[in-house]
Amino acid sequence: MPACAQRIYARLFFGLQGPRGSVAEAEWDTFLRDVVVPRFPRGLTVTHAKGHWQAAGEPLQREASRVLEIVYDETPNHDRRIEEIAATYKATFQQESVMVIRMPASVCF
Repeated sequence: MPACAQRIYARLFFGLQGPRGSVAEAEWDTFLRDVVVPRFPRGLTVTHAKGHWQAAGEPLQREASRVLEIVYDETPNHDRRIEEIAATYKATFQQESVMVIRMPASVCF
């Protein structure tokens, strides 16, 4: 029987199109290296995705995006790190939002 533990599973959705244009792959890689990995060095997963977004009163936008998945212990410190990642991305790339989903997970290795 594998060892299991209760953790938090977070998914963050990052649009790659903004007022200043597209976020280049090198810019994303730098953001990941400098902002995300130092906050969660034990591991994470990034998936390339295509998203749809519609701001109030605006036409539907289609854009490339990245989905970041992180599993972590439930602590205020870890939750704060997730918020810092989203806030830094929004400020750096002039994004209106970063969608964050958190849910409990039973994690087994």
